[in-house]
Amino acid sequence: MKKQGLWIIIVVFLIGGLLLSGCTSGGSEPPKTPAEQGQQSKTRDEIQGQNTPQPPAEKTVKLVVYFPDEQGNRLVPVTKVVPQQDKPLAEQVIEELIKGPGPASLGEAIPNGAKLLSLEVKDGIAYVNWSKEFQTNHWGGSTGDSNTIYSIVNSFTELPDIKKVQFLLEGKVEESIFGHVGTGEPLGRNEEILK
Repeated sequence: MKKQGLWIIIVVFLIGGLLLSGCTSGGSEPPKTPAEQGQQSKTRDEIQGQNTPQPPAEKTVKLVVYFPDEQGNRLVPVTKVVPQQDKPLAEQVIEELIKGPGPASLGEAIPNGAKLLSLEVKDGIAYVNWSKEFQTNHWGGSTGDSNTIYSIVNSFTELPDIKKVQFLLEGKVEESIFGHVGTGEPLGRNEEILK
């Protein structure tokens, strides 16, 4: 009976010891809930995002280009913010004029199919050489001629290094490309045509 009592005491101590060691298992943290694990993961991602180098912001340039108003009588300035490219700003001005006014309800400035053959800026004069479509695809009329010519001239003269524009058609100077506005000499800015 004494042996049996001794074994009972030993078993009770062993069970008690195991229970106590389970409650104090070396200070380990209780298991985390899925929500807590997600929160930790998010925090880690945020920290990693802060340390990851971001790509440099795209450089932009602000261009002021002119388009005919809804009635086609006057020119209206439109400011376009475009990505800066490895080309002269004057070329970007022409590209924006060819693209058109965008969502604004304004008229087109450049005839459809017209191509810029070359562009050179020298001594404050931009020499703009157009393909024959600049002339043959033009809609005509004295106001239409003025709008096309001065949309280009006024847009170019927004740039600091251009004061005048000399038009060329297939490499040649024409006295009047469209028949109404003289283009035999370089043309300066025309404020009277602006709305």
